[in-house]
Amino acid sequence: MRVLFWSGCLARRRVQDSVNAALKILEKLGYEVVRLNNEGCCGDPLMLAGYTQYALENAKKVAKTISDANVDLIVTGCAGCYRGFNDYEDYGVDIPKVKHMVHIVAENLEKIKFKQTEKEKVVYHDPCELGRWSGVYDEPRKVLSSVAEVVEPLLSKEEARCCGGGGGMLTVKADLSIRVGEIRIERDIEPTGVKKIVTACPACYSTLSLAAGKRWIATGRKKGERIEVLDFSPYILSKMEV
Repeated sequence: MRVLFWSGCLARRRVQDSVNAALKILEKLGYEVVRLNNEGCCGDPLMLAGYTQYALENAKKVAKTISDANVDLIVTGCAGCYRGFNDYEDYGVDIPKVKHMVHIVAENLEKIKFKQTEKEKVVYHDPCELGRWSGVYDEPRKVLSSVAEVVEPLLSKEEARCCGGGGGMLTVKADLSIRVGEIRIERDIEPTGVKKIVTACPACYSTLSLAAGKRWIATGRKKGERIEVLDFSPYILSKMEV
């Protein structure tokens, strides 16, 4: 199958490891992967900000670029891009079907050989745009359960708190954004005693990483006890046999 991998602005600029990992997984699964030199932005920030006309104009432009690529499916590792593309229908703009990396891996689990190691405990953080906004809860947990013991944070799924990076908050009000992330970690994750958080969104990954670092400094944790934040694709790739 010929698929377009859409990196997303944040992952493309700040979380390149996640992009590279997703591409390797897709290639291992036998997909013919297409990349765009002129990817641009899906328009999700415009939608969130309420700039409907600009969002429509952008969607039409992006749809034309995707149409020219002649692909059967769009795949992304970004929760915002996934939700944004699925909202194109509301703007009357047609594009191929869109799947998140969690869908791709979940659908191909029987094809993947994982390393035979003891399962570690991880907490899965539900991104707002993949979880509450899109209803994608089972797939990431199904995949993670194949390689780890998944522990739910105190608030999860529909009730999960935002990481603090939603709606571009990390860009416009960084201190508030990181504080929201700290609250997520402090109230919902630290009580579980689990030291690893896996999420499926570059914004959540970036914000929670900053928040975890700030929590570590604020609470005077010893070296080695800092909570580690991991993005979905690099984590799964690290568990796969070469």
